[in-house]
Amino acid sequence: MRIFFFVLYNLIFLPLFFLFGKIAGFFNSKIRQGIRGRKNLFGNLKYNLSRIRSREFTVWIHVSSMGEYEQGKPVIRTILDKHPQSCIVVSFFSPSGYENVDIHDHRVIKTYLPIDFYWNVKRFLKIVKPAAALVIRHDYWFNFQWCLKSVGIPSFLIDASISDEKVATYNRFSVYFRNIWATFTNIFVVSEVNVKRLQTIYPGGKYIVAGDTRFDQVFQRAIEVGKIDILLRSGHFKREKTIVAGSTWPGDEKKLLPAVQRNLRTDKYLKLIIAPHEVTSSHLDDIEQYFHKHKISIQRYSQIGALPWRFRVLLIDRYGILANLYALGYLAYVGGGFGLGVNSVLEPAAHGCFVVFGPRYKNVLEARQLVERSGAAVVKKEIDMVKVFKHFTLQPQDFIQMGENASLLVKDSIGASEKILSVLEPYFFSNKKNVTSGSIYG
Repeated sequence: MRIFFFVLYNLIFLPLFFLFGKIAGFFNSKIRQGIRGRKNLFGNLKYNLSRIRSREFTVWIHVSSMGEYEQGKPVIRTILDKHPQSCIVVSFFSPSGYENVDIHDHRVIKTYLPIDFYWNVKRFLKIVKPAAALVIRHDYWFNFQWCLKSVGIPSFLIDASISDEKVATYNRFSVYFRNIWATFTNIFVVSEVNVKRLQTIYPGGKYIVAGDTRFDQVFQRAIEVGKIDILLRSGHFKREKTIVAGSTWPGDEKKLLPAVQRNLRTDKYLKLIIAPHEVTSSHLDDIEQYFHKHKISIQRYSQIGALPWRFRVLLIDRYGILANLYALGYLAYVGGGFGLGVNSVLEPAAHGCFVVFGPRYKNVLEARQLVERSGAAVVKKEIDMVKVFKHFTLQPQDFIQMGENASLLVKDSIGASEKILSVLEPYFFSNKKNVTSGSIYG
C-alpha cells in the first residue's frame, strides 16, 4: 500500500499541486510571495549554515506558519539552553510565517520548506544533515517523512491533537494518515483524550503524552515584559483599576465600549487599554470617535508623550505587544466571542487576569477550562459586561483571587518542552556520527 501511495503522490498529486500553485500565484499575492521566496533556497541555506563554524549537532524543525512557530519556540529555547553549541534550522511553508518572524540568535536559521519533490528532499537533507527532525502540529509532507525514515533520521510530531469534530474527516483519509504517521519515531500528544482520538485513526502509533508547548510559550512571554517597560514604569496603570481588552472586533466593541464607558464615568480612577484585532486606520478612528463623542480622553500608543499622562483610554495601534499588555490589569476582555469564536485566552490567564469573553467560546478548550475553574466569565449582552465591570470597580480583590485561578491553568500545564527534550536527547547523540559524516545518505 505504501508503494502504491508513493507512486500516486509523486506522479499525480505533487505535479498537480505544483501546477496549481504556479497558476494561483498569478492571482494571489501570498502564494506569489512564497514562490519568489523559494528562489535560491538551497544556496541561501548553504551559506547560512557555513557561517556557523562549530556545531554539536543540528535539529531541523518544520512549522507551517507563525502560530506553529510560536508553539515551537519553547522547544527551540530548551534545546539551545541545554546545548548551546547546537544549531536549529526552522523551515516555514507559509510566507506569512517566514516573512514576519525576526530571529536574532545566530544559532537559529530560518528557511522556506522546498516543495516536496523527492530530489528537493534529498538535497535539503544533505545540506542540513539533521540529527533529528521535528514537525510542529500538522504540516507533514510524505516525501520528507518517507526519506527521513529510509535514511534513519529520527522524526517526531510535536503538539499532536485532534478535535472530536475532525475525527470523522481524518478517518475518511485514514490511509494517508496511517502511512505518514507510521514514519514518525514518536508522536507527542497534548493529552490522553487526544491519544484516544488518534488511535481510532492509527492504532499503531508510538504516542507519548507530553502536554502542550503553548503553555510554556505563554508562561515565558508573561515573564518577558520589556516591550511595555514605558507603561509599567509610568505608574499610570494600577492593575486593580485597569481593564485590558485584547483582539477586539467591531462585534465585540458594540457591547464593550458602551459598557466600559458607563463604568469610566462612575469611577474616575478606572482605565481601559484596548488592542483591536485589526489595526487599520478606519477601525482605530471609529474607536477614537466613540470616546471623543462621550468626552472621555483617549490616546494612541504610538503618540504617547512625556509624563504626566491624562488619558483614560489607551488605544494600541501596533502589533506584537498584546500578550505583554495583560500585565497591566487584573481584568481582561478577549474578543471574538461575538463573532467566529473567542481568540486566545492563555495570555491573560498567564498574567493572572480574570478573563471575560462572549458566548462563542466552546470550540476553545482553554476557554472552557477557565470557566470551569472560575477563572473566566461569559457575557452575552451589554448589561452583563456592565455588571462585571462594575463589580471590578467596587471589589477588585475578588478579581485578583479569580485571576489566580486562571493563572493556575497555565502554571499547572507548563513543562511540555522539557518532557519532549528528555525523549529527544538520546537521538541527537546516537545519530550524530552518521549524520555528520553523511554516510546515511548513501
